[in-house]
Amino acid sequence: MMNARFLVDAGVAVWPEAEEDDGKRVVGRCEVERVVRTILDKEEGEGLRRRVRELQGTAMKALEVGGPSNGSLV
Repeated sequence: MMNARFLVDAGVAVWPEAEEDDGKRVVGRCEVERVVRTILDKEEGEGLRRRVRELQGTAMKALEVGGPSNGSLV
């Protein structure tokens, strides 16, 4: 759950809102539609994809030889 929340906070994912249904938390079809439309939307979707590329670049630099994470993982 923490990783999913991090991705939402980083602006690379969309969090679906769940509703209570018979004591259970359920994501309804309208909410699934909203999330899919957000991801596929020309402007919002491109913003998500752009931020994913930026985050990917940052992660790759961190793992390069001499990068801040490289020494920690080797």
